[in-house]
Amino acid sequence: MKRRALLASGLMAALAPSAAAAAAAPKRLESAELSLIELSLPGDVAFGRALLAVPRELPKEPGLLVLLHGLGETNDQDVGARAFAERYGLLSAVARLTHPPLVRTEPRQDFFGEGRLAEHNARLAQHPYRAPVIVCPFTPNPYKAGGNEVLTRFMRFVNVELRAAIEHQVGASFPASRSMISGVSMGGFLAIEIFLQRPELFCGLGAVQAAFGPNQALRYAAGVSKASERLGRRRVEILTSSLDPYRRSNELFHRHLAERKQATRLRVLPGPHDQRWLKESGVIEMLLAADDVLTERK
Repeated sequence: MKRRALLASGLMAALAPSAAAAAAAPKRLESAELSLIELSLPGDVAFGRALLAVPRELPKEPGLLVLLHGLGETNDQDVGARAFAERYGLLSAVARLTHPPLVRTEPRQDFFGEGRLAEHNARLAQHPYRAPVIVCPFTPNPYKAGGNEVLTRFMRFVNVELRAAIEHQVGASFPASRSMISGVSMGGFLAIEIFLQRPELFCGLGAVQAAFGPNQALRYAAGVSKASERLGRRRVEILTSSLDPYRRSNELFHRHLAERKQATRLRVLPGPHDQRWLKESGVIEMLLAADDVLTERK
């Protein structure tokens, strides 16, 4: 997904100081369902920013969902931490799920597919949606020079420092049985890598249009299978779309998992690999898949 900065630096320099300060100030994020906390954790200049979304009605034993953004937001930590909220439709998705019925907001194209909205609304009538604690960390670009080393540090950050900060902020612990990691595009690829490094921390893995090659699908499936043999059942939710360039890789990942009798589900929705699809249906499906995992619904 190719995305550009909203304002060029030259334009910013041309603005009067007061106007420039106003333009540079981040837009206030608002949600009736979630308390939004912007974290800035010290220790590594390559990352540390994150958006923490806590349900206003926090259950006694909340679940934790870690969401990793795509490549287009890797150039700025504030933009990356806010990507799901500002660009992918996370806040509106939570509002739509909390206050059904779900309806289409894209009049020109159905990004859900025939009958899918009816399925969702029947489900929501029976099981009202309850958002987990959601954290969206800035995700560095692993493809840049030195990216492997940064990725190694980032994996530790997500699994150790970030988790500790969330537990302190929320006042709750998140055992593996109530923790899931998921991601979009590049973030889907990184979610798989982080899960395979420390599968004992998560009960489930999500991959949304995950950006990896077909040759990696077999290795990933084998890694999940090995983790399940060692730790017990781990569930994988895979979401792709009809025009996703990584569709084949995601389908292969699912097929290899199914061949190994792993707990996996694949959904292929109509639509492209872009933010419009995420805002309309992709993030809603992502959140419902996580809800299934964290509450063990089939």
